[in-house]
Amino acid sequence: MQTSLFNKNISEKSYTEIVREKIAFYGTEYASINDLLAIIIGKDNPILCSQIASLSVRELMDMTISDFMEFDGIGKRTAEQLVASIALAKKLANESLPSMHTARNPEDTAKIFDDLRHNQQEHFVVAYLDTKLHVIGKKTISIGLIDAALVHPREVYKDAIKRSAATIICAHSHPSGDPNPSKEDLEITKRLKKAGELIGIKLLDHVIIGDGRWVSLKDMGYI
Repeated sequence: MQTSLFNKNISEKSYTEIVREKIAFYGTEYASINDLLAIIIGKDNPILCSQIASLSVRELMDMTISDFMEFDGIGKRTAEQLVASIALAKKLANESLPSMHTARNPEDTAKIFDDLRHNQQEHFVVAYLDTKLHVIGKKTISIGLIDAALVHPREVYKDAIKRSAATIICAHSHPSGDPNPSKEDLEITKRLKKAGELIGIKLLDHVIIGDGRWVSLKDMGYI
C-alpha cells in the first residue's frame, strides 16, 4: 500500500496536511521551524507560522501566553500549547545531554551551558560528570536572583550523589550580559568547593554566562 503522501494531488492538500504527511514520511529531521509550528498550531495558516518563526530564539523563549495571543489567529488554547512546547524544549535542553559530551576545558564547559545566555532571569545550573568527564546529566537549582541562601550545597550535591557523579560543574547566567563575577558569586563558589571536598565530589569549575561572553572562575583562580 502506498503512503498517503502520494494518495492525493499535492495541489489538493492544505499546508498543514502537507506538513503532517512530510513529517510522517521523512521524520522531524527535515522539518523546518515553520513546519513544526504548523503542527503545534494545528491551523492551515502558513503566514502565521512564518510570523512566529521570524522571531529570534531569545524572543521565542521569553514569549508568554498573552504575547502569543496578540497574533491574529491564535487563541488562548493555542497560545498555551506554544508556551508549553517552548518550556518543554528548554527543560529537555537544560536537564540532559548525551553522555559522550565532555568537559575537558572551559571552552567545552561554556558550550554545555550555552542555552543560559538566552535567559532574562538568572539561572543556576549544575552539570554532573563521570570519571571520564562525560556529562551524565544537568539540573537547574535556582531561577531568579542568585544568592547563597538559594544555592545551598545540599541541593547542588544531592543529585550528584544520586547519579554517582565523580565531579560537577556549576554555571549561572547574568542577564545583564556582563559575565564578571560578583562578590556573591565568589562566596557561593567558595562554599560549593569546600562542600565538594568534604564529600569527595570535586567542583571542577563555575562558569558565568553573559550575552555571547563567559568567564571561568577556575581560570580566574577561584577554584
